[in-house]
Amino acid sequence: MRAVLAGLLVFLLTGCAPNSEIPSTPRQTAEDFRAFYFRDHGRGMPSSAELDKLAPLLTQKLQEQFKAAIEAHECHHAKVGNSEPPIVQGDLLTSLFEGATSGGVGPINTKGAHAVAEMHWTYGPSQFDTQPTQWTDALLLERDNGLWRIADIEHRGTWDFAQKGLLSERLTLIAEACH
Repeated sequence: MRAVLAGLLVFLLTGCAPNSEIPSTPRQTAEDFRAFYFRDHGRGMPSSAELDKLAPLLTQKLQEQFKAAIEAHECHHAKVGNSEPPIVQGDLLTSLFEGATSGGVGPINTKGAHAVAEMHWTYGPSQFDTQPTQWTDALLLERDNGLWRIADIEHRGTWDFAQKGLLSERLTLIAEACH
């Protein structure tokens, strides 16, 4: 009886956690990204430890782009120390420099092995604005061996200083910054 209860407990506990061996859905991948963002993500360039936590949600190509950007970020810091600002300032994963204070997964459009998951983000209200800032970015997902992984993030901010475009393009520029 004790073995049955222990087995049931292990089943229930592993069933609640993201498991890379269980086929995911686009929504589960987006929800796991949202959970990572608020639980484990700081601001700026993710650390290697943060990337290790995020990596199971990313395609191999996006993981490699992050690694190259992290190396360039660290190389730049080693060269200039604190005499210059870091290459990456502000939030890298959303359109808003300050990042999001809340957010959720919106509609998801799936076509074959690709999906677009809208991420609805909010920042604030803050000491400067009585109204919160709200925007939508998108996770571009691909199915890889039965698992949905993030291939890119599309920053869709519409204000003047918003990050716009694809995260992969920004990571490529960052990777080229330290030679």
